[in-house]
Amino acid sequence: MLVGMNAQSLPYSQSLLWKLAQYYYLNRGQATWLLSETPYVLTSNLQFAYQLAWVIHAALESESQLPERLSFLETGAGHGVFSLNFLKAFKDVCQLEKSDYFSRLSYWISDYSPRYLQEIAAQPLLQPLFESGQVQLLQLDITEIESCQNLRGERQVLPLGTFNAIFCNYVFDTLPLSVFQLQRGLLCQKWVSTRIEPNVPPVLPPHLYALKDTVFVSEYRATRAEEAESPWLTDFLQKAQETGKTGLLPASEPSLQALSGLYGHLQPGGLLWLADKGYLGEAWLPAIDFWPQTYGLCVTHQVNFPLLRDYLHRLGAACFLDPVPKHQLKFLLAQKSQGLSERLKHSLEYHFVQTNRNESRFVNYVQDCDRLLRGQGSLF
Repeated sequence: MLVGMNAQSLPYSQSLLWKLAQYYYLNRGQATWLLSETPYVLTSNLQFAYQLAWVIHAALESESQLPERLSFLETGAGHGVFSLNFLKAFKDVCQLEKSDYFSRLSYWISDYSPRYLQEIAAQPLLQPLFESGQVQLLQLDITEIESCQNLRGERQVLPLGTFNAIFCNYVFDTLPLSVFQLQRGLLCQKWVSTRIEPNVPPVLPPHLYALKDTVFVSEYRATRAEEAESPWLTDFLQKAQETGKTGLLPASEPSLQALSGLYGHLQPGGLLWLADKGYLGEAWLPAIDFWPQTYGLCVTHQVNFPLLRDYLHRLGAACFLDPVPKHQLKFLLAQKSQGLSERLKHSLEYHFVQTNRNESRFVNYVQDCDRLLRGQGSLF
């Protein structure tokens, strides 16, 4: 159905690329990972889960008042291996620290693909938690968090201030991206025309080789900051122009929309965790135009973490951005508070900066991830 499609020249964020990527995730199912079409190991291993579990526990310990029931939301769950690992790690950490947080926890696993959720629902290692009601499934698009539903197709209402923690691992790199270019104060925007040239004979399903064989022709056209959909991005682009700098500004307006919705659904003191691909350095102006880029058989982009941090600051969040340029997996933690506690900052620095074992040993986790994907072994 997608083969042979052509698209007229459009702003990069509206190109056929994103429709193809969405089609891929909606239809491919667990084969995305079981056949290693998309890398996943960096956030789908026990080491990463334990590091994050210690950070979340430190944040909870820093809060003077917590509700009787704790609620965590995982977005873009995909294969569900992070869910399996984090629940085990968080239970172990709570036992070591003699805290009752795990027994008070309600954990929501969400994805915007019904197929992924149905496959997670059949995961044998999670059945005891499904039966107890401690873990629930939710079909959710993070750019429209108010419009979510359960697996029966019934609308699910998530009131503002629902969650103590929200996890977004490898989610923001899949959201449509705009790319702006600054040249001595002149603002331009990247436009692309898209053409699919299928391999003959086809050796992959249409939605896969469409992504592999898409041809892009790009150009930059002069634009005005006022044309940005987000008022905050308009303001940001105007300020960027005033600096007179030269470089690229990748900015995902759906990402800003998602951040606003997710942040609004945090309880006071709640945490928003983002782990994804970033680019080197702190500056929001990378030097090289490297979009689009393939990631396995899907197409994604590196996340402009400094821009997202600045937006979260504008929303009133206290933030901690990964300070290590060489990390393959960048992270950003935002808390709905005036400032991060010393205990939380120490935990972040220890587990993800000073002794980030996930970065140094991730290649050893492929077999464990594959075993969990296939429902083998024991979770608890």
